[in-house]
Amino acid sequence: MVVKRNNPYGPEDGVTRTLKVHGIQNRLINVMLEIRNNLIATEDQQRKVAGMLSGLLQGPLSTLGVQLTNKKRNA
Repeated sequence: MVVKRNNPYGPEDGVTRTLKVHGIQNRLINVMLEIRNNLIATEDQQRKVAGMLSGLLQGPLSTLGVQLTNKKRNA
């Protein structure tokens, strides 16, 4: 997996508006992730990426006192 900062856009381009308006102003823990569509085109790919992100976020969230739950959505 290749991970890097979004380019050419950054906070000065307004891409963090949602984080500011809905996250920070409401004192919600937030993060912005952009995932290429071709990496989540199928349900299997979506599960794989969700599992990877869940694993990566568990430690930092736990440090903040937040525990992830494994809730399955019914389509």
